[in-house]
Amino acid sequence: MVYASFWKRFLAYVIDFLVLLLPSTPLFLVISFFAPFLSGNFLFMMLIFAAIYWVYFFLFESSQKQATPGKLALGIKVVNADGEKPSREQIAIRSAIKALFAPSPVWILFVVCAFTKNKQNIHDIAGKTYVVYK
Repeated sequence: MVYASFWKRFLAYVIDFLVLLLPSTPLFLVISFFAPFLSGNFLFMMLIFAAIYWVYFFLFESSQKQATPGKLALGIKVVNADGEKPSREQIAIRSAIKALFAPSPVWILFVVCAFTKNKQNIHDIAGKTYVVYK
């Protein structure tokens, strides 16, 4: 297995974040318009974003392609320790850890892959997954 570099993963994340803005922005605007008391609740809005984030990564990375649109664009995918498709449980754990850190400034923890032997981030280690070149 050839592990994906930090920069490939970072660019894939940027693409995915932009793709995530497509459904998130209209949803947040609707919430702000119809339920302004909720839009002022930072925790509520972050929970909504984390839920969308989790679903996005879970659905794409547990698919046959094992990759989000950002990863597909850069020719990388998620695998298990054997280089095969990870289980849904592995992807659920991986996505949950990502969703937990994504809406906060703690996203900086994602740079861990630049310093680990197998280019793993915290969510990869927790889910026992790897991101590799196709």
